[in-house]
Amino acid sequence: MTIPILPKEESVDDALKTQLASHADPESHVVYAISSNGEVAGGYSSIQEYQRQASVWSGLSWAHPTKLGTLKSDNTGMASILALSTDGKIAGGYSTPVNTDSRHAVIWSGDNWKIATDIDSQRSNHAIVSEVSSLSADGKIAGGHSSANDKDLLTGAIWSGDHWGTYTNVGMDIEHAKYPIYSGVSVLSGDGKVAGGYMSRNRHASHAIIWSGANWGKKTIVDGSSSDSIFDKLFNNSVSEVLALSFDGKVAGGFRINEKNIPQATVWLGDNWVKQVHLGTLSSSASGESKVLSLSPDGLIAGGYSSINGNGSVCHAIIWSGKDWKNKIDLGTLKNDLSGSSEIFSFSPNGKIAFGESDADDIVKHPFLFRVPREASDLLQLDSVSSKRLIEDKNMHMMKPFLVDAINTRSAINQVSTDAFTLIKSQEHTLTNLQQGCVAGNNRLCWLIYTKPAAFMAKNVIPVVNLGYGVTERFSLGGVITRPLSNYFPNSYKMNGNNLGLGLYADWHAFKRFGEFYFRPAVSFSQYEADIERFALPHTEYGQGNSTLNGFSSSLEWGGGNPILGQSVLFFWHTGLRYNHFSRNAYQEDNMITLPVSYNKINHGNARGDLGADIRVSIVRHLIWLCGIKIEHILKENDLISNSSIYETSRLSIRNISPKTSTILKNGMVYTLSNNISVSVFESIIPSTSGHENWKFSCSLTGTF
Repeated sequence: MTIPILPKEESVDDALKTQLASHADPESHVVYAISSNGEVAGGYSSIQEYQRQASVWSGLSWAHPTKLGTLKSDNTGMASILALSTDGKIAGGYSTPVNTDSRHAVIWSGDNWKIATDIDSQRSNHAIVSEVSSLSADGKIAGGHSSANDKDLLTGAIWSGDHWGTYTNVGMDIEHAKYPIYSGVSVLSGDGKVAGGYMSRNRHASHAIIWSGANWGKKTIVDGSSSDSIFDKLFNNSVSEVLALSFDGKVAGGFRINEKNIPQATVWLGDNWVKQVHLGTLSSSASGESKVLSLSPDGLIAGGYSSINGNGSVCHAIIWSGKDWKNKIDLGTLKNDLSGSSEIFSFSPNGKIAFGESDADDIVKHPFLFRVPREASDLLQLDSVSSKRLIEDKNMHMMKPFLVDAINTRSAINQVSTDAFTLIKSQEHTLTNLQQGCVAGNNRLCWLIYTKPAAFMAKNVIPVVNLGYGVTERFSLGGVITRPLSNYFPNSYKMNGNNLGLGLYADWHAFKRFGEFYFRPAVSFSQYEADIERFALPHTEYGQGNSTLNGFSSSLEWGGGNPILGQSVLFFWHTGLRYNHFSRNAYQEDNMITLPVSYNKINHGNARGDLGADIRVSIVRHLIWLCGIKIEHILKENDLISNSSIYETSRLSIRNISPKTSTILKNGMVYTLSNNISVSVFESIIPSTSGHENWKFSCSLTGTF
């Protein structure tokens, strides 16, 4: 089947494409859209030139896409995402349909975009080519183009209603046209009631157009061309297009070519968008190319790209603001020498953050965030602010760089969250150790000095002193109060003083005629107050805050033992239940930076059960060799998740996944120094907080008096 030439065909040089693959990656990853909350990107992944799978990037980083494939069961053919809803949960684009080799408009929705809806499937006898190129804020209305007659002409199309089942052809009236008329919807307003795009006789000329009114029936050509020139045989070669709309559709942005046939950024506003404002470029002579690619929801801020110094091959992301958008801010690039190109994709729903992409020093393009200096924009005295200059917002008390690398920022946030998980897991081990204790006879005191299991000569070895009292010959009570050392904390966390650990236990032993049986309930608490740092990676900010971590643990352990080879070899068994709960309070980084990160409260609890056994062998007098095993299984837990957001947008959810079952092996010696004092040294294989198993060493000294 022959596919007609589109007025706007995709190209690897398309300015709206973001390459997210390393050069060592055999796949090509291309992004066409970023959601307005900065959380999701959409595009395609491809190994072969004519084999594309629609893909989305979300989560911690955009290193690996979620491939949505094509409509075909074997995922052959072509598919790509071209538009996203504000929250990124609905995606629009195109795919090779099931029964033909053409292209159909597709909406992906549902959990993880698993539901692919061919919204042109009911028109398959007529629709040869169609695609979705824009979505309303909620994703319920889609705009694009579709072939709608036997001439295979591509005309503007809008899909709405349940499951996007209502098709509206908004193309130009071509019944009496002497020449083919193409059109397409490039952008929708937030509520979907206004559409912007282009109409064209051929791919060498087009006119910016806006559809509005009931069923988008009112067509307004906004570039100043007369209706006669549109259908005239001597169709002029003017080129313009609406690429962006404010949320209410009252302000439109895009481009129009100048007398030198070079596209330059343009804004249309007023009644029927009759006022046309040329925004110019970053060049002092206003030469070169520029386009408005996005507008803030209120239309007061325009974003896109502009060539610099009249050089059309190098473009920088640009912000236009102020009266008639006369203030220009050159955002530069993420390269240290400001070389390369960049551009703005979208604005956050509150208009405070701009999202875009830029060349970076690792050669791969990176998405970026930029805090729009709305409060300062009207105070700028210069028409153009160099990318090397820094702008001061009245809410920003320090001068900060414009562009913040989104990938590196997410990596830094991930490190903060990972360190929080590490501290919580370590806190769990600490609470378990705080429930250890010594056993004393009737009206006697006992003491126990021990260290938690740690790598040999590790800096985080914490000695703990426990005291116990024998209430009766069979029943003891004891406890411990401790304060962790600063070296105990992971890199992002620094102790700020008020840190405490407390453990209490009771121990009951049966009379020996009933065997070596014991019963031990225990509780422990901990509270850490910490300063938390988000370390600066290239083109990120250094964030600082403070929070409190709380931990609680309760356990019930019982067990017993019997000789198996006289009194020289003893077998002991033990089992237990444990409940743990941990939290880290919510906090926000210091507002001294341009894009502070807010971290939600972490709440995590789990219930565990364990079963273990020991063998104790008396080697010589006063020396006992001991080896044992304990298997622990998580019976129930809620997810350990760190949720955060970058300056009220671009949310990030990081989940810690740990194995449900763990095994601890221990091996060591117990030496009795006297009737009242003994020393123990053990080595153990203990699962680490990262899930790996490491050898750990511990020692203890215990006695009675």
